[in-house]
Amino acid sequence: MKIIHNLFWIQNNIITSLLYEAGGFHVIKSGGKKAVPFTKTYWREWEEYAGMCSNDKTDFCLIYDEKPETDEHLMSAQCESKDGIWSRTKIEEAVKLLEIKEPTEIRKENGMLLAKAGSFMNIRKEEIISMTASYTKVEKDIESDDTSPEKMTTWMKYYYGKYQEYKKGYER
Repeated sequence: MKIIHNLFWIQNNIITSLLYEAGGFHVIKSGGKKAVPFTKTYWREWEEYAGMCSNDKTDFCLIYDEKPETDEHLMSAQCESKDGIWSRTKIEEAVKLLEIKEPTEIRKENGMLLAKAGSFMNIRKEEIISMTASYTKVEKDIESDDTSPEKMTTWMKYYYGKYQEYKKGYER
């Protein structure tokens, strides 16, 4: 069994696939092209290209402007969160390969800002492209939910400590 870690960037019904293996990302070309139209047959074609076996697992990060249809078979093969790799840093690392020029914000499904891509110089708010990221959160990566001490303000540290106390009392 292997786990296939893949980021899919879907914008304006065009999809780009980035595979994570051997410690780095690379763009998967389909028919010699980095970006291809997102069609109903895309998932089956991707599965064949990836050489996925019946016992393999997937670890997908979907970044999209409009929520795409996903393949139930592939989504049911999703790995456990302990085996996933997706965090803010991994997503930023992958998105850099896409060479995005337009100002783009990537948000989690709950609306929280996850990352930015492209140039934001002299841009009006209405010119910013908004994308949504959907992935299985990595439980072991504290950075992914912004609770690492170096990223927290004094106010955040105080209330995070209070929350931890509350959680301990609730678990008893």
